[in-house]
Amino acid sequence: MTDRSRNLWLDSIATVHVCNDQQQFNSYELVANCEMVMGNYQSIKVLGQGMVELNFRSGKKLTLTNVLHVPDVRKNLVSASILCNKGFKIILESDKFALLKGDIYVGKGYCNEDDFSRFTYVYLMRSKDEAFDMFKHFKNEAENLFSKKIKVLRSDRGKYFSNEFNVLCEEQGVVHECFAPYTPQQNGLVERKNRTLANMVNSILLNVKLPYNLWGEALLTVCYILNIMPSKKFKVSPYELWKGRMPNLDYFKVWGCLAYYRVPDQQGTKLGPRAVKGAFDGYAQHFKAYHVLDLVPNTIIETRDVVFIENKDIKPRKSQRVRKVKDFGLDFISSQSLAFLVEGNRESVIRNILIILNVDGDP
Repeated sequence: MTDRSRNLWLDSIATVHVCNDQQQFNSYELVANCEMVMGNYQSIKVLGQGMVELNFRSGKKLTLTNVLHVPDVRKNLVSASILCNKGFKIILESDKFALLKGDIYVGKGYCNEDDFSRFTYVYLMRSKDEAFDMFKHFKNEAENLFSKKIKVLRSDRGKYFSNEFNVLCEEQGVVHECFAPYTPQQNGLVERKNRTLANMVNSILLNVKLPYNLWGEALLTVCYILNIMPSKKFKVSPYELWKGRMPNLDYFKVWGCLAYYRVPDQQGTKLGPRAVKGAFDGYAQHFKAYHVLDLVPNTIIETRDVVFIENKDIKPRKSQRVRKVKDFGLDFISSQSLAFLVEGNRESVIRNILIILNVDGDP
């Protein structure tokens, strides 16, 4: 095996600690007739097991037990799920993590993420009941695109994985892998991607001051941006790895900017404006077109004929009427703003005051 690393990487999927170098073991014993199944379902030999000591730059040390010696693995892996089961807390940030025991800081390091492209699909749903239909849509599209079958489906045991999922997986020969209950660290890559998407959606909505009900369009746009951006790990974009071609960056626009779209000839009139003011709201999914929000009817238009003014945002509409202070004169009495405390009972008050708006009761 070439290009092996002596470093140990935190892995959110691994269920055991693995090390490829026997010299890194503090204690070691041989094992016979033992194999380990990798994520690609290939079996590789395990030669031994023992203890490996981690030395953090913080000066603290952590001893891992029952570490498997597997010379054919490229990276040494530390199982995040085992650490969490032993009371450690893992705080993830991008490809880095911080390890704590209770409130005590132990050290920091890097996470291992071995997914192929990290290309992300996002489907907008009214409820989680639609998850099954969305998965079938994705399955058909992906298998048709690559002429290959989906072999493994990983899930977090969510309630949206109904019995229909299990029946479909059995019929199609798909292995449905489930993470351990209440262990999101085993699904670290997806958890971090969800957090990144949510933070970016919130950021662009606040920046352009568009209504929050456009979060769905904002989410699709953010996903599009992340797919065409080169990653630090692969040096190319997920789009290139997934589709095998370079993305068109000339198509890129500032979300929420001022946009004027041309009125089609079939819908226009001889007199009147030829363009309508709106806000850029995203990209069409399967053809080259833009989404523009027409603010007057509050509808989204798909069109190619758009002029963007990317240094200007859409400002919230304000009334153009001049506000005037209303004055009803000195004789006007408001029951909402005036209250009087008088002596006497209800009958005497009513008898002596000509205009009574409300009398709550006797003092």
